[in-house]
Formats: sequence, structure tokens, C-alpha cells
Amino acid sequence: MFLEQAVDDINKKLESLDSESNIVLWGAGENAVRLFQYTNLMTFGQLHIVDKKLFEHIFFGKMVRKPEDILWKTIDAVIISVFVGVDEIRVELAEKYEFKGRVISINENLAVPFYNLSKKRDFVLDNDTISILQKNGRYRNIHEGERVFILCTGPSISKMELAKLKDEKTIAVSGFFLHKDCQTISPDYYCLPTFEKFLGFGLATEYLRKIQESTLKTQYFFSIYEKQIVDKMREYDNRCVNYVAFMSTPDFEKFNIDLTNPAPSPQSVSIMALEIALYMGFKTIYLLGTEHDSLLTGRYTHFYDYSESIVSQSNPDENAQGKCKTSFNFELAAIYNLWKQYKKIKQIAERNGAKIYNATKGGILDVFERVDFDTLF
Repeated sequence: MFLEQAVDDINKKLESLDSESNIVLWGAGENAVRLFQYTNLMTFGQLHIVDKKLFEHIFFGKMVRKPEDILWKTIDAVIISVFVGVDEIRVELAEKYEFKGRVISINENLAVPFYNLSKKRDFVLDNDTISILQKNGRYRNIHEGERVFILCTGPSISKMELAKLKDEKTIAVSGFFLHKDCQTISPDYYCLPTFEKFLGFGLATEYLRKIQESTLKTQYFFSIYEKQIVDKMREYDNRCVNYVAFMSTPDFEKFNIDLTNPAPSPQSVSIMALEIALYMGFKTIYLLGTEHDSLLTGRYTHFYDYSESIVSQSNPDENAQGKCKTSFNFELAAIYNLWKQYKKIKQIAERNGAKIYNATKGGILDVFERVDFDTLF
């Protein structure tokens, strides 16, 4: 969904309210900023803003208040602008404040927060990009009915006999090139999300060079935004490099994977790999190394050491011990969004007769049926 469509949907909800309605906007974060910028929210004169953390601040000319400071019996409607915790707010409104009016959630049916939505014109592709993406058509259903293993970088894969995958179809991601069995497996495909923006040109070049050195017979899928870097590197001159363009407003609900057009922007590179696998027609897909347990452990853990990875060392969200430097709220929102994407990808797979399994040893990913890796051979 693009920003324009979301704004239209929100304005239709607002139109159902009387202009004289007494309204509470719950949440004074980035979503609320965009609401004031793009929707008709400002037309309501009797508007109160509440936020449990940002109270007593002036926000668009109004004082932000605590929820308990509102005389709820006088309120006609509540607009919830937060992305995470909407159900909890609904319960609090009903049980703690006995609110019986209308409740509107602006993020309902959105895969990403409202403030992350982009304008439609941002995705008007130039002719060169269209030509590059059209080349991906050769991969459509190229592996119809086959099985594939997606090699992610969670710590569990260090304890697995991955050499068994030597004769299997595989898609490796990100830092898998650091694995001791990478050259033995020789991944068929390798994918990376956008990374230059936080690594910088120099480190991004070094990162790509190390991947190339460890994956001699591999075909690559990089973000279109990295094409300029790859073009300047002689190492990839004779390699099969493909590019994917991402939308920052993924609509997985009605989406069918088509890499000749912009694809939904992945919350994790594992989502990118699943998109590629489904586009290629794989019908049985196994995920390895997808623990996703940072919310519980407070750490980003991989099969490799922090000192081995350029990306880990450059990641502003973790320190040398792998400890998360971001807030719990940020981690919670990220995991929530990732789980939503996994669920939508699962629906897409089922629509196309494909099955995704989680063969990771451990971790908290519960969207897909679990299987024991050692029983697959």
C-alpha cells in the first residue's frame, strides 16, 4: 500500500466523525506526525493527544497528556496512532476507562507503520531499472517442484552438519560466506539486502569482495541500490549478478512475488530469500539459522564471532559483545513486523502450493512447521 491510498482510507474513517466530535489521538510519535501532515486530522477542533511517555510536551500546538488525565466520558472517538500494542490499548480503554465510543486504528491492515509508507511517485522506475528487473524473468519457476535450503546466519548452524547440503539447492544470505562449509556447499544463490547505506562505499566493497571469494559458482541477488558499487568492482565482471528493487510499503496481503517488478521490502534478509525461492518455483523450502531470539536474549547472535564480520562491527544496533543497543520497544516493533511478513509469505506460499519449514535448531520462530534437519537426508 502506498501513502496516498492509506491517507485516503484514514480520511474516510475521519469523515465518519462529526467535525465537532471530541477526539483523543493516542500516541505522539512518528505516526502522529504524519497524520497531522497528510490527513484531515487538523480539522477537528476538539482534539486531545495522549501518550504514556511523551506527556507534558507540546505537539503540533497541543499539550500531550497522560491517559488518566482525560475525562473519558466526554470523548466520542479515539484514534490509535501507534503500530505495536493496539490490542492492549483497546483493552485498557474498555476496562480501565470504561470507554464506549468509537476506536480507530490507523495502522489496521498495514504491513509497516504508517510513517514508513512512501508516496507512489517514489516507485516510478526509470527505463534502465525496468530493463534490469526484466532480466529476472529467466528465473521464474526455474526450479518448479524442487526443494531448497535457505542458509541464514544464526548460531545454531555452527552445530549442524551442513556439508550434507553439498548436492542440494541452496540460497545463502548475508554473512554465510564466513561459514567453514561455505565453499563445500557452494551455494547456488546468494542474496543481500541493502547494506551500503550503513557500511559506506569502502566497507561495502570489501564485504562484496569477501563474499565473491568464498562463492565461486554462485549466482547473486543484490539490491538495485548496490549496482553502482558492483559495477565498479572487477571481481564481479564475469559473475552472474541480478538485482531486486524493493518497495518500502509491502502489501503482502494481495501480493504475488514477481522479481521483474519491485518486491516487498524485507524486514530480514530471510524474507528476501523466501521471496526469491517462491519466485523460482521451489515447492519445499527449509529455513536454517533463523533463531530471531534477540527480544528474549537482548543480543544479536550469529554462528561467527563479532570480530569476523564487517557488518556486525558497523551495525549501530549492537556492541562488541553482540548486545542490542536499541530499546526494547524498537526490538518489539521490529519482531512484530517481521512476524507479520513471515505470516504473509506463508500465505503466498500456500496459495502457490509451496510449503515452508523451519529446520532451525532452537530459536523462537513459530510461524512455520518445525522439522528435524537430520531426518531430511
